[in-house]
Amino acid sequence: MGKLCGSLHETNLAVASFDPSLRLTRRDLLIIVTMADALTKPIKIDFFFDIMCPWAYQTSLWIREVRRTIDLDINWRFFSLEEINREEGKKHPWERELAYGWTPLRIAAWLRRKDMDLCDDWYLVAARALHESGLRP
Repeated sequence: MGKLCGSLHETNLAVASFDPSLRLTRRDLLIIVTMADALTKPIKIDFFFDIMCPWAYQTSLWIREVRRTIDLDINWRFFSLEEINREEGKKHPWERELAYGWTPLRIAAWLRRKDMDLCDDWYLVAARALHESGLRP
């Protein structure tokens, strides 16, 4: 069976030569080049979290572990479970004097505007304090 011979140059696959018995079409080569290009660029994902959610925190630890093994570009995004689960007629978190998860989300939003890595680092430290050390916001 023939082999495809190629090498990676920067971010593109350069197909140096291939065994003609493979009978690769232009479409086949396009697929090969597209796949190689996809593998050389970071995979972009949106990660939604509420700092108060222990499951989101555990999942964030897992996605960080994945990021150490493959090139991931994580877009840290947030949402309020408090707002999503608000009962009809009750005040929104921003309307109440005390809303546990709202202030941390405002901090995350400010940090995210400055630098995504700051948001990433802050979320790790703040969520660890909440979910592992038992501290309150």
